[in-house]
Amino acid sequence: MLGYVACLGRGVPGHLRRHVVGYLALAVAMTGGAYAAITVPANSVGTAQLRDGSVTLPKIAKAARLSLLGPVGPAGPAGPRGPIGRPGRFTGHFASRNGLFKADVSDTGIKFTGPSGGITLEPTKLKLSSPSLTLNGIGTLTVTAPLVTLNGQCRRVARVGDTVTGAAGAGTIATGSATVLGC
Repeated sequence: MLGYVACLGRGVPGHLRRHVVGYLALAVAMTGGAYAAITVPANSVGTAQLRDGSVTLPKIAKAARLSLLGPVGPAGPAGPRGPIGRPGRFTGHFASRNGLFKADVSDTGIKFTGPSGGITLEPTKLKLSSPSLTLNGIGTLTVTAPLVTLNGQCRRVARVGDTVTGAAGAGTIATGSATVLGC
């Protein structure tokens, strides 16, 4: 072990002698950079001192790039109208999140269904199916058809001027045909 320490003692001066030029170059480089940072005046590096391609977009601050754009100008004129698109299709099956209400749309009609009834709209008829039906209006309810039936009964339903009584109260049929028949 004593021989190793003696060798180590001789090794440090020998190492310094062999690398004196490298250490001297390192010292000059470190002090030269510090000297330049202190003595070079602000804004003294310009276009003449820069090589072509040495300043790239990532090296420029974002704020500096945005300042070069300037304010946004007015919008230009509208471009030419584009071609007419294909006709859309609104068909399919649609359901509420809980699945209780559904709508089926096809080229032949629309059908709405719920837990206790539904509405079917076809080119030649409107069908309402429900345990009870309430028609609320703020004015006049007009039913125009050559034939009106209630539960398929073949008898007179009402005449103009007849008082119609029911669970909801009383009302008067004020306009329409002279006679409304069940069939």
